[in-house]
Amino acid sequence: MGKRKKIQEKFKKLRKSGCLKDIASIRNTNPEMMGKGVTITNMADTFNLFDFKAENINIHAVARSLSNQCRYNGSTNGFYSVAQHCVRMAESALLAYGDVRLALAILLHDATECYVSDIPYTLKRELPDHIKQIEKDIEKVIFSHFGVGEYLDSKLMKFIDTQICNDELEFLLGQQIGIDEYLSDKLRDLDNRDWSRGGIYPYQKPIVFEFDYWSPEKAYEQFITHFYKYTYLIEKYKGKEVLTKFGVNTEK
Repeated sequence: MGKRKKIQEKFKKLRKSGCLKDIASIRNTNPEMMGKGVTITNMADTFNLFDFKAENINIHAVARSLSNQCRYNGSTNGFYSVAQHCVRMAESALLAYGDVRLALAILLHDATECYVSDIPYTLKRELPDHIKQIEKDIEKVIFSHFGVGEYLDSKLMKFIDTQICNDELEFLLGQQIGIDEYLSDKLRDLDNRDWSRGGIYPYQKPIVFEFDYWSPEKAYEQFITHFYKYTYLIEKYKGKEVLTKFGVNTEK
């Protein structure tokens, strides 16, 4: 049975179960159905936003969703996906810091957007805490599942993200956001000791790749390729720092 046929069969089962009716009700903001929190991914997998579990994670669904979502609300000079942002950011951080587990965490730092979509930061920070907590709970499940739980709320990761955003906006929109002002807003009370595990990383600006535009298909393939590369290296070099730029690993 082909992939398309399998997805069609899943949808038939969902219709029979009444689950798709639940989803339609949610979209119509029916209070009774809102409480169930049922939604669906592009792989026809269902999950509950308010009871998200590790078995709901499908890395291919994450890659597909992020590769189809354009950054900055689509207000860019060309199509630049969330998946491409994650790959670029992960690779630049890996080259700068030599930590594959940090790179994997960064690759996954927007994985929640497969389930709750990409909400602009300026809007997200104004949302009620109980709404923001939904995304945080999903992120915790994802990070724990892939063994990078210590990077949850990592200020180092947020710092790298902010620098990449600054460079992206200059390329994508022809403007800079003013990194000092942006940092003061996003990273209040940041100091060297808080940047990562025990503050082992000194400050250094990640190497930034030359920007270009990827198709959704290329972004999907690159995301999946880097995911499997990082997980392979983490398993192979347990307990070691892996400097993949030079193919060298050194004991911690």
